[in-house]
Amino acid sequence: MFQIPWKLYSESEILEVLTEIFKVKGYQVYNIHKTDRRGEEGVDLECAKPAENQKIILAAKKQPGKTDIGQLKEFAERPATSRIYVYVNEPSTAFKNVMEKLRNRISFWNAETLTYELFCTDLRFYIFMILENSFEQPIYQIVDSFFEVYFRVEKKKVKQPLKATPDMLNLLWVAKDRSSSLHKSLRTLQLLFEEMNMSEVDEEIKKAMTFAFLRSMENLKYENLDQLQSHFSEFLDKYPANFEQFCKQTKGRSNWTSWAVIRPTLSPRYITKTLEDGRESAQRWKKLLERNDTSKMKPESLSETLGDIARQVANEVDMFEDAVDDLFSIGLFGKWDSMREEFARMSKERSNELKSAIRKELKAIKEEIDQNLKDERFQASSFSKEVFANYEGELKQHLSLNNFLLLQKTYSRIVALESPTNLLDVNKRRNEKVKALVEKAIQMLNKKDLWDDIKASKSLC
Repeated sequence: MFQIPWKLYSESEILEVLTEIFKVKGYQVYNIHKTDRRGEEGVDLECAKPAENQKIILAAKKQPGKTDIGQLKEFAERPATSRIYVYVNEPSTAFKNVMEKLRNRISFWNAETLTYELFCTDLRFYIFMILENSFEQPIYQIVDSFFEVYFRVEKKKVKQPLKATPDMLNLLWVAKDRSSSLHKSLRTLQLLFEEMNMSEVDEEIKKAMTFAFLRSMENLKYENLDQLQSHFSEFLDKYPANFEQFCKQTKGRSNWTSWAVIRPTLSPRYITKTLEDGRESAQRWKKLLERNDTSKMKPESLSETLGDIARQVANEVDMFEDAVDDLFSIGLFGKWDSMREEFARMSKERSNELKSAIRKELKAIKEEIDQNLKDERFQASSFSKEVFANYEGELKQHLSLNNFLLLQKTYSRIVALESPTNLLDVNKRRNEKVKALVEKAIQMLNKKDLWDDIKASKSLC
């Protein structure tokens, strides 16, 4: 099981997490440590279920030592249904000796036990605490570096961006590769879990599936996200004017608003405010739900939870891929939006050239047929003028619609028709030429990836 780095959290923050755990379990929780520190007398949390006459008291100490022994003994004598003492670092030897004597009165939770309790109680909370302390860290670093430039641009005149060099294009290409691979992998994870139906699973399957999910995220971080963060850092260091131009030209776009909300929420120093705000929001939702029939609402399944988390993270990294596209455009054309316009123009020109060449070849074939109509062997074949006229009509229609897939199908039927012996070689050469043009057209129209065109177009490099 992936462990939460509790050592990074303060005692107050650990108590906030414990508050959430017992609230989910249905207890009324009183954080004495927060509201009445002078009167806590060794008890940090008090959890109660009045209807069931249950009362659990908790105390938390990150690393208890010899000076905490007296407080532990007092805690053992406090009246309660159950007593829980939480620690996340190894206690001193003297403290452990007293722990052994009090195990029949107190349940002791170490860091692993605390992690497991959160996993069992609130899986989504557990996963996001793991991700924020590992996977999300490079994302926060990238976003922070972006905004550092963004705010700097507001106070200075932006220089002209550098023209793309082989080194710049290579750096952007690997950044594009890493960001694209990361985004597609996360979308695949999302689809994988969304298509599952895992509403009822036992604990072992839940642990195994969650471990597999987090292990996949860890691998994506190592293989893609860490490298992407390094590539962005290198680009900002080598080509600051280009990124300043990106900030200036894209200032009004929604990606900056989306990046602004990518910030730590469950990490140390942030988790307390997040949980406090969450409780206020929960109260508002509770009042709303009380006015509606919620009896038919099903709890979120394991697969739904994992799929939704993958979706949220994929949405975050999607915008990094867009940023790389815009930096490519600025390097090549000086504007972030010129790339799409340029390739649309190039695609249209290429399409017109191909259609013109195909029409020319078809006209030549028709003329060849007209010249040889008096040949008895030709007239005897199935490749007659009438047959070709029908196919020629289809071909022209497909050309006008830019439908090269249908064009290829029609042309393949022409090629398959029987030809006279003395025209076989000439037709074969001509057929191969036209077929190559058709295939080139289809290949061009089927291209979806902008960067395939960059690699294919030597004129841009």
